Amino acid sequence: MQLRVPKKYQAQKRRRRRLFRSRRWMVLWLVTLTIAYLGYWVLQNPLLARDYADNFRKNVDRQVGDARTRYFPAPPTATPDVRDESVEAENAYNLGDYERAIELYREVVKGKPNDVAVHFRLAYLLLVTSGSGSDTAKVDEAIQMAEETISANPESSQGWMIRAMALDWGLQHNRALASAQRALELDPNSIFAKAVLGNIYRNLGDLGLAETTFDDAIAQTQRNGADNETVAQLYRNYGRYLASQTDYEGAAAAYQRARETMPSLTYITLELATYVYLPLGNEDPAQMDTAINLLEETLDANPRDAAVLLQLGTLYYRQGIYDRASERFQQCITVNDTYVDCYSALGQLEYQVNKNYSKTIEYMTRAVELGSEYPYDYFLLARAYYRLQPPQCNQSAQPLRDGLALIDKNGEPSTVARSDFIQAFNDCGLPPPQTAPQATATPDTVVETAPEATIAPQ
Repeated sequence: MQLRVPKKYQAQKRRRRRLFRSRRWMVLWLVTLTIAYLGYWVLQNPLLARDYADNFRKNVDRQVGDARTRYFPAPPTATPDVRDESVEAENAYNLGDYERAIELYREVVKGKPNDVAVHFRLAYLLLVTSGSGSDTAKVDEAIQMAEETISANPESSQGWMIRAMALDWGLQHNRALASAQRALELDPNSIFAKAVLGNIYRNLGDLGLAETTFDDAIAQTQRNGADNETVAQLYRNYGRYLASQTDYEGAAAAYQRARETMPSLTYITLELATYVYLPLGNEDPAQMDTAINLLEETLDANPRDAAVLLQLGTLYYRQGIYDRASERFQQCITVNDTYVDCYSALGQLEYQVNKNYSKTIEYMTRAVELGSEYPYDYFLLARAYYRLQPPQCNQSAQPLRDGLALIDKNGEPSTVARSDFIQAFNDCGLPPPQTAPQATATPDTVVETAPEATIAPQ
């Protein structure tokens, strides 16, 4: 057996103590001190610390959002499939059912946001069904749709020329002029744009330029031809120009050409009756009958044309055929319950002819609620309350104030004077507004006039 020799004993060396035994300990100490300092600073500056934290959070959110958008883009929004609606809209248009076509095209534009032709067609239909601009809600919608047509393609003349037409019918002739000129810059050969431009010149009183523009457009049409919509607009506008020059024979021929091209555009027939046959009827009563027969014939083809119904009621009223007038006015509010002029006409008929003051209040209240701009509506509403037994003068005060405010704003119309309002205030023992000048009392009765034609004077 081998014996182990023990190792020689050696005393251990005494280790030297160090504050930081390793780098790890040094890092821990530094981190601890830093955290302690930051905590102390936060306690001493709470508002500033909160601001820094908010900014840091926003920056992080922005960076995260940018990264998400860059690496995980959202799928494009799907446009609705409107192929069926497009076919139905085109069929309705070709059949002359314009109101149905408008409803469908409103859906089609949602699925074709960049289709200039679709936007143009919708704006055009809104205008030609607006009773020559008397339906201001449709004109406003047409202006908006024209703006969208331009947005779909600013370099297309279609958007600019339908914008010009819409603004012209909305009585914004100077703005319309700029749009028509822009349309012709983009397409110098556009007959439609020239037709609109000629009408704008007429409205602005520049008859020389209007005539020159129409002559140029008609000559171009005879040389090269044009689609039916363009021909109808050209001869309609030309007829309107000739009528304004009292050339009724030439105007009738131009309007008839427009009607033959687009027989479904009932507003052209309405203008023919209003601007040609009615003025002739002042000297030849038979022309009034011609206008009525023409409108009744048009109504047979389109029984829901509110503008035609209103004009027919107006003509019957002028001839003293009050039952027929009331019937047409009632049909008018049935097919369009927001048509202010129809309620105004019914209210006047009930007040002036039937002396039915309760009905007058019903119709005139509705007209006022719809925003009537006719001071006479407010006057008759107030007088109807006064005529009740017992008089309800407390109900008369507001209509009288509102009607007088319209006169202050727009001037006196031919149907009612400021002095009539002052007399109505006095009859009810109501103090007139301070802004209204005192006037000599006038008799209670007002010069009764027939309702005006609702076609806007473009």
